[in-house]
Parts: sequence; structure tokens; C-alpha cells
Amino acid sequence: FKVTFLGEGHGFHGVQVVATDQEGARPMVLSFAPGWWGPDEMQLLNDFRMAMDELLASPEQEAADIASAAYEQLMSAVEEQKQAWAGTKDANTFLPDADYDIGRETQVQAKLVTPPCGALELYEIGGQHD
Repeated sequence: FKVTFLGEGHGFHGVQVVATDQEGARPMVLSFAPGWWGPDEMQLLNDFRMAMDELLASPEQEAADIASAAYEQLMSAVEEQKQAWAGTKDANTFLPDADYDIGRETQVQAKLVTPPCGALELYEIGGQHD
């Protein structure tokens, strides 16, 4: 996949994902409330993906507990954002309509890097991942 984050690095507002192994694949563009997806949330996503890699490599209860905790942290960040927007005039724009013309956007190319173990690659933006 080719993953391109839209917006500034301190708080993205969308992502375009294109399958690179399928000729003529149509890009998928996802958008979210401007500014809420940044380095901290990217770290939570990578933590969850790495925990899932560990679980799939070694399906033990401890690995399952770690993956569950990582998922809860990621979903907690999503819930915090939803709550932050609740009751505001922009409450319904937490997931605004996707804009398929990304040419006018600031774009940050993400790399998918091989994790220490497992198949779920980690996202690297600007040379940083965990």
C-alpha cells in the first residue's frame, strides 16, 4: 500500500491509501476532524499493530492482554476526540466527507516498515516509528 497523510505533521486531517499490488486500483481517501491525528495517535496505532504482531507470533494470554490494552488506548484516543467535539456546532464533522482531490493538500508520505516480528507493518513518518 501507498499511504499518504494529508495536512501538517502536527495534526493530519485525512489519509489516502492506494493498493500498489493492483493495477488501476482506486485510491481510498479517509478524512477526520482536522488536527486530531498526529504523532501521538500514530504511536498508539503502531503500538497496537506491534502488539497484534506479537500476539499472532506467540498466542499467549500475556500477549493478548497487551494487545487488548493497546487497542483500548487507541480507542480511548478516538473517544476523547469524539467527546471533545460533542455538543459543538462542528460535532458532525468528526468524520467529515472525504475530499478526493488531494492535489492541493500538504502531503506527507508514510512508509510501511517491517516490524521486528509479525506481518502487520508499522507506519513511519519522517523517519520515526516504534
